[in-house]
Amino acid sequence: MTCSGKKSAYTADVAIVTKPKKGLTCTWKQKEGIPLIGAVIADDHAIVREGLRRLLEAEDDIEVFSEASDGREVLEEVEKHRPQVVILDISMPNLGGLETLERLRNVHPDVKVILLSVHADPPYIQSAVNLGADGYVLKNGRVNEVVTAVRAVVKGGSYFSPPVAKEIVEQLRAPNRGVAEPFSVLSTREREVL
Repeated sequence: MTCSGKKSAYTADVAIVTKPKKGLTCTWKQKEGIPLIGAVIADDHAIVREGLRRLLEAEDDIEVFSEASDGREVLEEVEKHRPQVVILDISMPNLGGLETLERLRNVHPDVKVILLSVHADPPYIQSAVNLGADGYVLKNGRVNEVVTAVRAVVKGGSYFSPPVAKEIVEQLRAPNRGVAEPFSVLSTREREVL
């Protein structure tokens, strides 16, 4: 990891991850010179986290810095490790995915966030897009979709599973079909419960 700022710079091996000082910009690199994508995984099911970790770390350019089981842990882990991307389950206890996304956008706007969900329903998708999700991957999608999504968002793009992308297009084509109005007055937590 190489971090630089107005007054100082430092370098550390990727095996030693320390909290960067405020005001520093960090670049993560592997020893072989391949740019490394740092990730935090968040899901309330340990088996899902383990599967995602194995899937992502099978790639040469992705390293999972840490895992979290709820939104509060995500905020702590992002502050501690400064990853480029967070893969965030939309339905978690204590602090759900949508509310966590909203907080991440306020505190760490440069961190890319991919929501992972079983929900392909318009209210969830619309909330995710409105809150600034960089990606939305359905849990019943292809296994390599998460890897594709991570690489896309880190390069400045976005990734939405095909059924999610289709729903977004349908919402754009028919914005007054009544989906947005009833949910626009609800809080993030109320939308998440629905």
